[in-house]
Amino acid sequence: MQKFHLKLPAFALITVLSLICSACSNFILVSSGNGLVDTQHGKRTLGSRIEDQSIETKTLINIKNSVSNSAFNKSRIVVVSFNGYVLLSGQTQSTELKRKAGDVAKEIRHVERVYNEIEISRPISAFKQLSDSWITSKVKTSLFLNKNFPSSHTKIISENGTVFLMGLLTESESNRAIKIIKKNSGVQKIVRIVEYID
Repeated sequence: MQKFHLKLPAFALITVLSLICSACSNFILVSSGNGLVDTQHGKRTLGSRIEDQSIETKTLINIKNSVSNSAFNKSRIVVVSFNGYVLLSGQTQSTELKRKAGDVAKEIRHVERVYNEIEISRPISAFKQLSDSWITSKVKTSLFLNKNFPSSHTKIISENGTVFLMGLLTESESNRAIKIIKKNSGVQKIVRIVEYID
């Protein structure tokens, strides 16, 4: 039978770590007070935000590496992730690139769903991109100014006049958001990419 001999430095290290862990759990209990914890189900955690940024970067890199430089450079591909829900938008004249982009996104770790909204057309002009930015700003402002609407739980993307509503919302909040978005000039179409929390 083998015996386990714990040396003094190792024993001291284990003791210190135990005290630290104990202090951490006490801190969590004290800071939570009498209030409920983990009740903001519509709010993304810092970890989720970092993961979404990672998904966007990895997806775009992998799309670029899966097609020819010529096809990629002649296209405009936009990747947006919100809580693992991935939106692919933009324009390309290559149906193959659109298909591959969707396939690539599905293979990225922590991706829950992929919405491939890439249009088969020439990339939009810089003026049109500026117009889309203006639409996004107007929509975000209108949602923010709407009383009691959780605008911080949403993400708005505009592409060629189409507004994409992403977020963690109840069905009622989602319907309300659509009504608000429709009131903004320049909006030609609205696509709902919402993770329902009710």
